[in-house]
Amino acid sequence: MSSKIVVDNTTGEITADGQPIGGAAALADLTDVALASPVAGHVLKFNGSEWVNDVESGGGGGAGSTGPTGPTGAAGATGPTGPTGATGASGSAGSTGPTGPTGAAGATGPTGPTGATGASGSAGSTGPTGPAGAAGATGPTGPTGATGASGSAGSTGPTGPAGAAGATGPTGPTGASGSIGATGPTGPTGATGTGATGPTGPTGATGPAGATGPAGVSTTVEGITIVASALTGTVAIDTATNQVHYYTVNSSANWTPNIRSTGSVSLDSAMSVGQSMTVTIMAAQGSSGYYASSLQIDGVSVTPKWAGGLSPSFGNEYGTDVYSYTIIKTASATWTVLASFSTFA
Repeated sequence: MSSKIVVDNTTGEITADGQPIGGAAALADLTDVALASPVAGHVLKFNGSEWVNDVESGGGGGAGSTGPTGPTGAAGATGPTGPTGATGASGSAGSTGPTGPTGAAGATGPTGPTGATGASGSAGSTGPTGPAGAAGATGPTGPTGATGASGSAGSTGPTGPAGAAGATGPTGPTGASGSIGATGPTGPTGATGTGATGPTGPTGATGPAGATGPAGVSTTVEGITIVASALTGTVAIDTATNQVHYYTVNSSANWTPNIRSTGSVSLDSAMSVGQSMTVTIMAAQGSSGYYASSLQIDGVSVTPKWAGGLSPSFGNEYGTDVYSYTIIKTASATWTVLASFSTFA
């Protein structure tokens, strides 16, 4: 008995003898059905191995030779859609077809709004310091600048020290001798003898000696000790040698005279109470004036009484300062000293 299977090209429904065939949703989904361009009026025929679509042929009779295919009959009216058959089991997946060509790239869509900036990451640790670069070559020396204007002339230097004192003048002439005294009177002549010559009378007494004439005027010359060194510190002044001392080299610091007789004889033992002595000290000065800041007699400090009541507190530059000390002994090792200070330039 043969069955008639109909496929509805509109709905895809498959019926067999007017009854829906359940299972697969589409005829081509069945594993034993091979459809080739089905058209209206085609029916499925089993060719011994699978179902294929073909035109509907005539009924039974003996199997004679197949006559020529008759003309296709007019399509019958579509029968009513039968109920959907049960879904058949899914066929095995067919092999994947070759990948189709890549479609043309679509136009780039508009740029989306910029997203909010993310939080900054924590700072990475500082990398090690790279090695110092080699020192660059020294650039060429720049041109010498213009010579600056000449400085103003320096102030005139100080006047040089005074020349050495001149030589002592010649000694004055000796005073005239006094006049000779008058001759005494002659004694009386003896009487003349009348007879023999009498004895000679005694010689008359010698007359008184004439008065001595006035002494001639003599010139007094005082010695001086000239010292070719500078006054500085404590300086010994030996009066037994001379009472005038002249230091010809410029003073180099303040000084203190120590007045004595000699290095082994004190002034106290050389003078008696009620005697006096005047000692003069002359000091050359250079660009820095120094002065006698104190006084000693036999190594003991003595405070002089200064003329005008003021003791010196400076020296005079480029001059010669003269100090005069009149020393009066009033008792044993007790002194009154009258002092004065003058400048010669």
